[in-house]
Amino acid sequence: MTKYTVDASVVKQGSVARFYVDGLKAAARGKADASSLFWYAYIYSSPQRLSGPDGAPYVTVKKASDGRYYFDAIVPAGLKTGSHTVSLTDANGTCQGWDAGDGDRRGHGGDVPVVQPVYG
Repeated sequence: MTKYTVDASVVKQGSVARFYVDGLKAAARGKADASSLFWYAYIYSSPQRLSGPDGAPYVTVKKASDGRYYFDAIVPAGLKTGSHTVSLTDANGTCQGWDAGDGDRRGHGGDVPVVQPVYG
């Protein structure tokens, strides 16, 4: 399941945003705990790959000190203000997290992690 909201007054195109991921399966949590969980992240309406803060073509899911899982990604410079979808895929292209921007998960299954961006 995924939840995604955007605070357009805070997000800055071309800057790093933090996305919290809830509902990771045990195997993914183990990799994230070891900072070795690498997924591809995309933002839509026109698909654009999100890159890691270091410019890597993937994001690294990590565990925060409060126990929540997250990844940081650069918001594309040309991204228009509005509702956007965020998806996470593994190296095989399998969807690991999805959000339609409004909580609508039809057609995406109910067992994918929650992706909640936090900008600042």
